[in-house]
Amino acid sequence: MGLLAWDAIRHLLELNALGTMAVTQAALLGFRAGAAGEIVSVSSAVPPKPLPMSSTYTASKSSR
Repeated sequence: MGLLAWDAIRHLLELNALGTMAVTQAALLGFRAGAAGEIVSVSSAVPPKPLPMSSTYTASKSSR
């Protein structure tokens, strides 16, 4: 984390955690309106086996 600016960290967290929640919420609104479908969330294999120098990315993917 020491190598990344706070703006970059914030962007990763918003993209990987809040982005997933926003898309899911939008899909649920469609489902409630009568549309049919499924939500499939594709994740990453990184959180169980974090890579060196990837703590911010790993944290953002684990927060989902």
